[in-house]
Amino acid sequence: TDGGARYADYARRLLSLFESRFIDPATGVLREYFGPNWEVDDRFGSERLEPGHMCEWVWLLRRHERLSGVTHDARCAALLGHARALSGEAPSHTLVDEVTIDGVALKDSQRLWPQVELLKALIVQARATGRRPLLDDARALVQQLFRSFLTGAPDGCWRDRFTLDGTFIADSIPGSSLYHLWTAVAELLDDGAAIPAPGRAGAKGTA
Repeated sequence: TDGGARYADYARRLLSLFESRFIDPATGVLREYFGPNWEVDDRFGSERLEPGHMCEWVWLLRRHERLSGVTHDARCAALLGHARALSGEAPSHTLVDEVTIDGVALKDSQRLWPQVELLKALIVQARATGRRPLLDDARALVQQLFRSFLTGAPDGCWRDRFTLDGTFIADSIPGSSLYHLWTAVAELLDDGAAIPAPGRAGAKGTA
């Protein structure tokens, strides 16, 4: 934010950790659970993968790219591809909360935040690559979010969790989801990524 060199150096160190530890060298998926010496094993829950975090890293890498000039095209394409492929059991355009490396859902649930991270990843990838289908996918996802997570809740709030068959199961509205929503809005406003909100035909606003 302030352009300080020490923050850029810290970011480089975090990126190095990401590349050396979090990315599985054999598959390219994002690992999150390790033993005390970075062991990858079922006893440490290493088989648990979260597609939403893979999409969030696409956004983080593209942010780093804009600030540093270091290109992350291949890594971003791979992470987004893995996130979507591993969520094959999810309804169209959405992500499963947690899966195995074989794409088997470990939780029969979909929270809001992974879907918003998918939206962010689609937007930044469309911006970086110029691929129109990614922006089309982002528009379709926005429509789906407004039909499910962003409807039937108090004004300014959301419905946070559904089963994979579309049953609403959340018993709270976690404040942590607001971070994901706001950063998505910031991406949409950043360079005027025009994704119309449902039910606003002819309106000037965007969602």
